[in-house]
Amino acid sequence: MECTFNEIAVRGIRHASVDSIAARMHISKKTIYDLFENKEKLLLSSLKYKIGKIIEDISVFSQKNDNVLCSIIDNTVYLFKFFNSVTPLLYEEIALFPSIERYCESVKSMLLDAGRKRIEEGKKRGYFREDADFSIVGRLFESQVLAMSKDNGEKYTPVQICFYSLMIILRGICTDKGLKMIEETVNEEYIERILR
Repeated sequence: MECTFNEIAVRGIRHASVDSIAARMHISKKTIYDLFENKEKLLLSSLKYKIGKIIEDISVFSQKNDNVLCSIIDNTVYLFKFFNSVTPLLYEEIALFPSIERYCESVKSMLLDAGRKRIEEGKKRGYFREDADFSIVGRLFESQVLAMSKDNGEKYTPVQICFYSLMIILRGICTDKGLKMIEETVNEEYIERILR
């Protein structure tokens, strides 16, 4: 599954080669087709495997970290690193494969629900203002990342742009208690770790 995912992460879905996957695994193409009915099912299985591992990692991050602000930052940057590491072709081609498109939509919905819950949790703990709206926060974050990438893409790495954009947005929805929490936890060591 890892080998197959690596193939689609670099080449995209349409250009992923079952021959190349089989060669890398030192097995025959026939062996792959004995296990998977067609290329789409193989690719879907590899996406489910890889995204399942990512969701597992995020769950572990969230359980280890009771600080809702750091959890949001850690998870957002982790997801950004993952989604930014694959070829843009992958996103363009998803619509060509209905089962993959449905799966990706379900993952997107699940991740958005998890983000919404973290914002609500932050409100309950007094870190975020009551009027903080997750859908607006998400749109602002996306717009901020795109704007900073366009204007500062040569000056900062994509991960730095993600992190700094997120910090701008989070500070905008924080209460005084939330701002204090950011000041106490988001120090140079934390920033260095997250930008690695």
